Amino acid sequence: MESTIWTYPWDMVESGPDQVARELSSAGLDGVSLAATYHCFDQLRPHGRLGRLLTSERSAAYYPARDDAYGKLRPARSNLLSGNAWTECADVARDHDLTVTAWTLFLHNTHLATTHPECAQMTCTGDRLRHQLCPSNPDVREYACSLAQDLSAVDPVSVIECESLSFGAYGHTHFHPKIGVELGTGGWFLFSLCFCDDCIASAEDHGIDITELRSRCLAEVEAVFDSGEPLESSPADLLSADSDLQAFVNLRDSTVTTLIEDVASASRKPIRLLVMGERLTSGVDVPAIARSVEAVEYLCYSPNTDRTLETLSSAFQQVGDACRVAAGLQAYPPASTSGEQLAASVQAARETGSDLISFYNYGIMPRRNLEWIRRSLEC
Repeated sequence: MESTIWTYPWDMVESGPDQVARELSSAGLDGVSLAATYHCFDQLRPHGRLGRLLTSERSAAYYPARDDAYGKLRPARSNLLSGNAWTECADVARDHDLTVTAWTLFLHNTHLATTHPECAQMTCTGDRLRHQLCPSNPDVREYACSLAQDLSAVDPVSVIECESLSFGAYGHTHFHPKIGVELGTGGWFLFSLCFCDDCIASAEDHGIDITELRSRCLAEVEAVFDSGEPLESSPADLLSADSDLQAFVNLRDSTVTTLIEDVASASRKPIRLLVMGERLTSGVDVPAIARSVEAVEYLCYSPNTDRTLETLSSAFQQVGDACRVAAGLQAYPPASTSGEQLAASVQAARETGSDLISFYNYGIMPRRNLEWIRRSLEC
């Protein structure tokens, strides 16, 4: 079993790349998953040297992205790092025999979705999701492939870890969501569907009456807004009653699957997919995409080891190979309330045959938790 830890490059720079690499190596870790692109954040830093709070208001690239590698969409460079600081951190990590994974945010990008709203997802109500690029959009698909190709050319990188390489939904946004109505599982499902021009055109090409489908979705959502009562129908109920809706969901799955295949082909390094959100919302069809990726990674942020076992066992059935399923574990409360609790989660992942464990997160957990990680890996 291999192990890595999600790490922000600004934390490595502040503490000193050599010092951090030594700490990670001493904790028994095999690698570091270094954020190459990242969303906006407000970070509480228990061992930050230049302040306990750090805020970034823009989704940005932290690795030295090449402008000429991109088309219409290109990542903004962050001012938190200068020059080749990201690459220097990666080089130092490799010098300490730590593998370097480029932890990469793809389509969850407030900066690009705001500056290019025509590339953002659109709800049935006609509202743009200004934090989420649409995987049906050709410029977005080109951007995702360019990002993978550009990053894979960075020498220390051994794997590209892909986060948000799929459809997204309202809720995980740039701003604090203010929600005073409960749509129900069916209502949130319908509100998550994208009806941008590119999704509409694709649906029409596949014989789906997308105009009528959008009208039906809108009517259901507006009924909830008017009454204040959640939609009683579940997503399964809605799908079984509407053949166009089922066809549209299948098309969304295919859109994401082909995008992941394209990104894998564009990358010169293996890619690993971080699965987040429900399949109906994200469009991630794990059995279909498993053949294109080195591993599929699931977040098991829970103190309940039975839940971890259940999540990973289900993942193995979908992927078809236990060695290509990775477990993401939170190395601090509430998922891990002690070193013993973290060790139990690691043991649960081992029992299911997981080949990789990723720990979250170096910069936001107390330093003493590295000792928790060390002990859990030794058990």
